[in-house]
Amino acid sequence: MVLVLDLYDLIKQVKKQSKVATKLTTKEKKWEHPCDVAVKEYAVIDHTNMVHKEIQFNINATLLKTNLTVKEVKSICADAEE
Repeated sequence: MVLVLDLYDLIKQVKKQSKVATKLTTKEKKWEHPCDVAVKEYAVIDHTNMVHKEIQFNINATLLKTNLTVKEVKSICADAEE
C-alpha cells in the first residue's frame, strides 16, 4: 500500500512539473492596457557630486517590463545661488 501511495505522489509531482514547464514555454501575446502601466517619479540628491536628479520609473505589469529614465539633472550649487 505504501508503494502505491508513493507512486501516486510521484505521478502527481511529475504532472504538476510538466504543467509548470508548459506554462513557462508557451508564448502568449499579452496586451498592454493603460491601467497596467504605473509611473513613479523620484528626486535623488547626490551630495558628493552636488547634483539633483529627477528620475522616472515605469512599471508595466502586463508585459513584465520596467524602465528607468533620468529626466533632468541639475547642479545643487546653481539652485543655491538663485
